[in-house]
Parts: sequence; structure tokens; C-alpha cells
Amino acid sequence: MDKYEYRLKAEQIEKLVKKKDYQTAVKISDTIDWRRVKNLNMLYIVADLYEAVERYEDCMEILNIAYDRAPVGRMLLYKMTEIATRTHNFEEAIKLYREFVKAAPHDQSRYILKYQIYRERGSSLDDQIKTLKEYKTHEYQEKWAYELASLYDQAGMQEDCVRECDELILWFSEGEYVTKAMELKMKYEPLTPVQQDKYDHRYQTGASVNVGEDDYEEREVSVNTDKFSTINLQAELAANLDEMLQKDEGDIDVPDLGLGATEELTVPDIPAIEEIIEPEPVEESMEPEELMMEELEPEELKMEELMPEELEPEPVVEELEPEPEPEPYEPTLEDLQETKVAEMNMAQQGIIAAGVDVVLTDGTTEHFTLEDHEQTSLVGLQSQVAAGEENIPWHTSNEAEHCKFYSNKDMKKITATAMAYVTWHVTYFRDLRIYIRSLESKEDVEKVTYGMDIPEAYRSEPLKAMMAQKS
Repeated sequence: MDKYEYRLKAEQIEKLVKKKDYQTAVKISDTIDWRRVKNLNMLYIVADLYEAVERYEDCMEILNIAYDRAPVGRMLLYKMTEIATRTHNFEEAIKLYREFVKAAPHDQSRYILKYQIYRERGSSLDDQIKTLKEYKTHEYQEKWAYELASLYDQAGMQEDCVRECDELILWFSEGEYVTKAMELKMKYEPLTPVQQDKYDHRYQTGASVNVGEDDYEEREVSVNTDKFSTINLQAELAANLDEMLQKDEGDIDVPDLGLGATEELTVPDIPAIEEIIEPEPVEESMEPEELMMEELEPEELKMEELMPEELEPEPVVEELEPEPEPEPYEPTLEDLQETKVAEMNMAQQGIIAAGVDVVLTDGTTEHFTLEDHEQTSLVGLQSQVAAGEENIPWHTSNEAEHCKFYSNKDMKKITATAMAYVTWHVTYFRDLRIYIRSLESKEDVEKVTYGMDIPEAYRSEPLKAMMAQKS
């Protein structure tokens, strides 16, 4: 297959994935030798494609190819651990889990991986609950908050289940998991008047809470778009590279999975060797006279009677010529462009996650981080602001500070400033990406940096408007 044919097929796959026609996309994907593809973004798309149709072995093969191309990708390790866990290859999952922790020792998502391994191995509910509670002390996401509430329900811990549901409803206000939490709470006690009103109007919010009974299946065939989707992995490839370079491996504390050296995998009892190997039959004892061998005539033992020409000479092994050294790989202009796009995407994601300062109504300035889950939560809090609610709970970037209540005016400033900050960087990056792909020399590509002035011809109208507001 030449490059032109590959590009046509790659474009077809991307279009079919966007249309969610995964079966047709897979048929095209099966005709491509992905070992020859260097485009990481395309490998991630194909990995998610195989995952969507539950071809996990093919998914893992593609992820391994991508990992060989970019071994510093912590998000790639996360996805590989998930797939190994899902296929119940726990030995490999634990190995990848530990690599993930070493690559990203401060990433709290390690608790999610640990929980998934516990869940798939059938570990006790106490161990699963303990892991998600630990995760909750670091980060709070509606999906895992509902998962924790469900575990309390399975364990018969009614009060804990109701409390967790109330907390989830308060924090996120609306959405699929809020609706599920309300229905789970109703198993034990009625909703509060405010909660009941939200539940009664759940289909009128315009949010993705219109969830039917059939939507509660554990898995549906769709391409993931969450934090660790491999479609978005290119943005995370070097997110923790500095930590890897600055921290010796021996100093990294790898959280224990609760799996000792002898109990990492459940190994069935192996019968004793005597039970596996049948004993060789014992020859019956022979009387002395039966052991006597007939004497052979001397001529029968004379080896010199065999003439040398009767012996076949040993074959001569020809020395193999050493294989020539492979020529050093010279990246094409397109390769350099895609590498630069990935580098700029990582810079964008890092700057957004670092957060923004907000001046509150009392004149004080507070800093708020904007990780993916925090952006999602702020979108949910906007509905509480619009409803005129006061005393809205939120937190600053300082992990040593407790959460606190913010007035409606302050929360309006926080959400508006945060969303404007995210919108600016997303818009800037998209225009920068178009500019990078328009460059015609490798030297020009190498000069691109995040934050540079994009030539006016490549600025979108929204970017021009935002730049005018800043000036």
C-alpha cells in the first residue's frame, strides 16, 4: 500500500468513526498494516475503534505499537492498563499499573485503575469502597461518585449510600449521574422538595439527563471521549515528562495494590508431580542367568572395519554475512508537522489545567485549577448560578484549603472567567494547528512555539474578536 492509498483509507476511517459507523471502519482498518504507521493520533483513533467493537486483543496490539513510538505517554499506559484489566489479563494489568504510577506518581487516576482491577478480580466490596473513598479525597467526579454510592448500596450501607447520593446531587445539580443518584436514593427514602423538582423536570434541562432504562447498560458501543480517551492521548504524551526526568525511580512510592509477591494472581492448585507424571513401568526383576549376555565374536565389534569413505562428512556451515545497519530514520515534513501539533496540544492542555486567577467581589484574588473534571463541574454549577442559588460550594487550587461556599455573584465571576480562559486557549490552538500544517519547510515548523503571534491570515474571526477585547 502506498502513502496515497493509506491516506485515503485513514480519512475514510476518521469520517466513519465520527458517524459512529464502527463496523465499516473496522473492515477498512483490517486492511492496513499499522506497524508501518508513525502517526500517533491515527493509532489512537484505531485503538479506540477496536475497543468500541470489543476487539480488545487488536486494541492492545495497536496500543503497544503506539507505546513503542512514544514510551513516555502516561495516558497511553492508563488505557493499556484498562484494556488488560477488561480482558482479565491481571498479571499484565498490574505490571502496566505500576509503570503508570512510576510515570505519573502524582496522578490521582491511579486509584481508578486500582479500583478497576479490584472490581474485575472480584475483590471484596470493602477493598473497592476503600479505594474509591481514597480517590474522592483527591478528586471528585460524578461517574465515580455514583459508582461509590452503588457500592454502598451493594454492601447494604444504606446511610452511606443516601449521603453519597445527596452529595453528588448537590455538587453536579443535573446530568445522567445526578438522575441515577436520585433514583438510587429513592430506593431508601424520598427526595427533598428541591431534588424532587429537579427530578420531575430532568427532561426539560437540555442537558444529557434524558436517560431511559435501556441506557443503563454497563457498556455500549461508542468511542470514549473522557479524560483518558486515546483519541485525546496525544495531548498528554509529555504531561509528566518533567517528573520522570527529575525524580529517580527508586524514590517513587508505588501504591500497593494489595497484591503480595505470592498473591498477585490467583493460581489454581497444582497437583503434585507424582499425580501428573505417570511412573515409568518397573521392569520385573530378572534372575541372574537372564542377565547374562551372549558373547559377541570379536569381529562383530571391530570399528576399524568401517572404511572412512562410509562415514558422511559433517556439513560445513557457511558464515552468514552480517545484516546491513538500518538507515537512520529521516522524518518527513508531515511527520514534523504532526509532532509539532502534538507538542502544542500538550502545551495547551497544561496551561488550561494550571488554571486562572479570578478577582472576587470583595477584591481578593483566588486561583482555580481547570482539570477536565473541574471544567465539567463548573459547567454544571452555571445552572445553579442561572437559577439564582446562593452559597454554592467550590474550591480553590490550594489542596490545603477546605471547600467553601461562594455567593451567586462570585460563582458567576468564577465560571465566566474560567470558561473564557478555556475558550481562548482552545480557539488559539485550533488556529495554530492550521498554521502549522500550512508550513512548507521543516525549519519553519521547528520555529513554532505556543503563545507566538499567529499570522493574521490564519486567525479565525473568534480569535480576532478575543484579541481585540484584550488589547
